[in-house]
Amino acid sequence: MKPTQSEIRKAFATLSQGRFNEACRLARALKDKYPDSRTAEWLDVVMIADRAEYTLTGQRRHLALRPCIRRLVSLSRRLRGAEPKFRSRVLNELYYFTRNFKKQIQLGKNDVKRGDSGGHYSIGVGATWHALSLAEVGNQRGAMRYAKAARSALEWFIAYDPNYSNTYLQLSIALGILGYARESTRAFNDGKSRLSGDKTKISRFFGRHRVTGPENITK
Repeated sequence: MKPTQSEIRKAFATLSQGRFNEACRLARALKDKYPDSRTAEWLDVVMIADRAEYTLTGQRRHLALRPCIRRLVSLSRRLRGAEPKFRSRVLNELYYFTRNFKKQIQLGKNDVKRGDSGGHYSIGVGATWHALSLAEVGNQRGAMRYAKAARSALEWFIAYDPNYSNTYLQLSIALGILGYARESTRAFNDGKSRLSGDKTKISRFFGRHRVTGPENITK
């Protein structure tokens, strides 16, 4: 037994709105309901990890994410026989939280090739953060190249699913790297408008990574 698609959608819709505590409670209830389900384990750890990522800072975030990463690593070793889409969802989270952004991008490309629309999201997020990491070490050319790839992938995913707040917020970072200040602000506000939960902390997380042009990025 595993969570139904309706139960999964409800948990992620709550997460997308920034209602992290409620999303965590929903996921924990599903884990209790389906104790042997890899899907329920994945939902539980993703909700906890996203809450830590967006609402905590510094050492508190690091300490909260460390057990989540251990759980994702463990889950990634138990994917034999899993559906390709579920396998990719687990690895997407693992690569993001371990900052293996190039692996996340390649995962997304592989998913797109086999017809999984979620691959565009993986490409977009991975490329956004890899662009930032390149800009931080002065590789502006590489940062621009990956930011363009991120923009393309995220805009595709928004056309596919216009309701997911995180896509707009990721796009705001990519557009900022490219120097499109007005468009970046618009994407940022579009993402915020879809939040009904902790807007302040989420806005602060994405806001501190928004810049105008890679030359303005500092570590």
